[in-house]
Amino acid sequence: MRLRGRCIGEVVFTHFDGHGTAELGCRIAAAYAGHGYGTEAFAAALPQCKPPVCYNGDITTTGQLHALEAEFPTLSSIMIGRGIIADPALFRKALGGPAATKAELRGYLDDLYHGYTELFGSAGCAISRMKGHWFYLIHCFADSEKLEKQLKKLREPWEYETVVNQIFTLPLI
Repeated sequence: MRLRGRCIGEVVFTHFDGHGTAELGCRIAAAYAGHGYGTEAFAAALPQCKPPVCYNGDITTTGQLHALEAEFPTLSSIMIGRGIIADPALFRKALGGPAATKAELRGYLDDLYHGYTELFGSAGCAISRMKGHWFYLIHCFADSEKLEKQLKKLREPWEYETVVNQIFTLPLI
C-alpha cells in the first residue's frame, strides 16, 4: 500500500481454510495507524478477492458492526474479539436486544474468575487473566478511573474481590 509514493503497509491473505475462506489483512505501519488507511485499503482490495473474506479489526460497538455490514455486504464473516470482552452483550444488542445488566456482568465475571482459579489452580493466575478482561470491561462503569488504577496494582484474591465489589457499586454507562 502506498500513500503519496511511500509504502505505508501491505495487504495480505491469511488463515486459509479447507473451505476456500481467507482473511484479508491490511497491515499499516505504526506511524500511519489510526487514520483510516487500513479500512481504505480493505475497501480497495475486497472487490478483487475471489474467496470468501472475513473482516477482523477493532469492532467494539453495534454501530461499528452495522456500519461494517452495510459498507461491505459481501463479507462472509466478521471476527470480533476484544469487542465481545468489552461488551459481553454485543451480539445480543446487535440483534436488537438489551445491554447486559449488572447482575449478568457480575455472574459472567464471577464464573470466569472461579473457572480460571480452578483451571490454573491459583487465584493469582486467575487474577492476572481477569485483569485482561477488566482492561476492556471497566469502561462500562461510570467514574471507574480510581478503581481501574487499583485493579492494575492488586495481587491478592481479597484485594481483587474488594475492588470488584466496589466496581459493581458504580452505575453502568
